Amino acid sequence: MDNGDRRAETDALMRAGARLRLVHEGGGDDEPATPEELNLRVLLPLMRYLRAEFGQATIDRLARDAGIDEELLRRANAWTSHPCFEAMLAGARKLFDSDQAFMRACTHDMVKVYGPLLLVIRCISVESAYRMMAGTSHLATRISRYEVRASSRTSIRLRYVSTKTESRLMCLSRQAQLRAGPTLYWGMAPAALHESKCLAHGDDACEYTLRWYQPLRWRGPLLGGLLGALPLAIALLLGVTPAPLLAVMAVLLGMASGLAIEQRRLVSDHLQFAEQTNREFDHLVQAHAWAVDEVLALHQRERQWGEQREAALEERAARLDRVVDRLQDIGEPNRDKLRNLSHDINNPLAVLLGIAAHMRRAMTSEDLADTATTLETTVSQLSGLVREIANIASHEPATPFEPARIDVTELTQRMRRQLRATVVARDIRVTVFQTREAPEHIVTLPAMLERVIDNILTNAAKYTERGSIVVEVGGTPGHLLLKVSDTGRGIGPERLEQVLSTGGPDPNPPVGGSHGAGLSIVARLLDGLGGRLEIMSEPGRGTTLWVYVPSDLARAELGPRELPADDSLQGVMERVVRVRAKPTFGGDGS
Repeated sequence: MDNGDRRAETDALMRAGARLRLVHEGGGDDEPATPEELNLRVLLPLMRYLRAEFGQATIDRLARDAGIDEELLRRANAWTSHPCFEAMLAGARKLFDSDQAFMRACTHDMVKVYGPLLLVIRCISVESAYRMMAGTSHLATRISRYEVRASSRTSIRLRYVSTKTESRLMCLSRQAQLRAGPTLYWGMAPAALHESKCLAHGDDACEYTLRWYQPLRWRGPLLGGLLGALPLAIALLLGVTPAPLLAVMAVLLGMASGLAIEQRRLVSDHLQFAEQTNREFDHLVQAHAWAVDEVLALHQRERQWGEQREAALEERAARLDRVVDRLQDIGEPNRDKLRNLSHDINNPLAVLLGIAAHMRRAMTSEDLADTATTLETTVSQLSGLVREIANIASHEPATPFEPARIDVTELTQRMRRQLRATVVARDIRVTVFQTREAPEHIVTLPAMLERVIDNILTNAAKYTERGSIVVEVGGTPGHLLLKVSDTGRGIGPERLEQVLSTGGPDPNPPVGGSHGAGLSIVARLLDGLGGRLEIMSEPGRGTTLWVYVPSDLARAELGPRELPADDSLQGVMERVVRVRAKPTFGGDGS
C-alpha cells in the first residue's frame, strides 16, 4: 500500500470516528456504534510513548478526534468501538515518519505494562505464553479471536479471524506486539514474523508464523574448544606434530573454559531474575504494609470522629438538661401565678361574655346583635391567647468544632494513600491528582471535611468491582473542588430519586454491605460546611461526584448561625445536592 492510499484510509477512519459523536440528546434513530468491541488496554504501550514524547494534551486531542471519551483512557478496563479504535490508531500514525517507528511505539515499555504478571509469564515457556495469549484474547477483543495452527519449542503459527474489516494499521500494531513477546524474557530478541495472509489485503484471515531463538547454551563450550584447538592447528601448519594427549587436553581445556564462562553468564542471568523478582515481592510487601497502615489510620479517624460526636452529643444533652431544669425552676413558682392570672383575666371576660349574650337577646336591632356577636368572638380569642401564655420555649445553638487551616497538597496525598489502601489487591486502578486551580490551603472544619472524604471514597470503592477510580483535586473561585469518578455499577434514576428524597437503604447493596446512607450523610455534612454536592450517574457506567467546599469558612460567614427553616433530610438535599444531566457521547463530562 503506498502513502497516498494510506493517507486516504486514515482520513476515512477519522471521518468515521467523528460521525460517532453525533448523538441526539433526546433519542432518535441515529445510534452510536457498539461501544464494547475492543479494549483500550491494547493501546497502553502506544499511549505511554505518546505521553512521554508528545504530552497528555496530544493524547486527549487524538481521543476527541476519534470520538473516544477522554475519561475512558484513564480507566484500567475500558472498551470502545472498532471504528473509534481504528481512528485512534490513524491519528497516532500521523505523528510518525514510518511504519517501523509506529510499530516500535506500539511496543514501548511493554515490560512495565505487564507489571507483576510478568513474574507469571516468565515461569512458563515462550510457546506457552503465546498459547495463553491466544486463549485469553477475549479479554481484549469481542470481535476477533486467535487460533493456534501449529507450534514447537521455538515457533508457532497463528490464525487471526475478525468479524470486522480491519485496516493495515490494526495489523501492524498487532504484528509489533506479537514480535515483542520473547523480549519479556531475559536475554531474548524479538521473534521473527512471517505474514502469509492479511485481512487488510482482502484475505479471510491474518496468518502469522513466529520463530524465536532460545539462548544457545552450547555456544560457549564450542567456541572454547575451537580456541583450544587453534594452537594445535598453528603447530600443524608449522610442521610440528603435537602429542595426541596434548591435543585432546587442549581441546578439553578450551571447552571447559567456555563452559565455565557460559555457566557464569547463566548464573548472572538467574541472579538478575531473582533480584528483579525480589524487588517485585518487596514492592508488594511494602504496598500491603502501607495499605494496612492507611486502613488503620482510617479506623483511627473513624474512632476520633465518633469520640468527637459523642462528646458533642453529651455536651448538647447536658445543655438540654440544664435548660429543662431551668425551665422547671422557672415554671414551678410561676405556675400558680399563671393560673391565678388566667383566673383573674377569665373573670372579667366571663362578665363580658354574659353582657354580650344579654345584649344579643334583648336588642332587636340587627346592628346591635352583630356587635354582640363580634364581642363574643373577641372575648373567645382573648381566652385562647391566655391559654397559650404557658407554651413559650427557647433554646440556643451550639458550635462544637473550630475551623482550622488545611494544606491541600497534604490532603491530596492522604486521599491517594487512603484510596489505594481501600482497593488494595483488587482490579481497580487509582488516580489522584491535583490541578493548578486548586487552592494552596483552605480554612474549614477538619473533622467534618474528613468525614465527607471518607464517605465518598469508601462508597466509590464499595460500588466499583473493577475498573478505575479517578480523584481530581481542583478549585473554583472561593471553593475547593473534589471530583470523584468511578466505573462502578452506577445509580439508576429511580434509586437516585429515592436517595435524594428519603435516603433509604439500598435494595441491592454491594459486597461488604452498605446501609445506603452515605449520600445523605455527605449532604448533611456539606450543609454544615456551607458546601454543595453535584452528582451524575449512569447504571453500568459509573458515577461522578463534584464536591464544593468553601475555601475560607470564616470569610463565607459560616460561623455560629441560625438553623435553616427546613432541617429535614429532604430540605438538606434540596439545598445541597444537584443532579447533573448525562452528557452526550464524546463530551468532556465536566
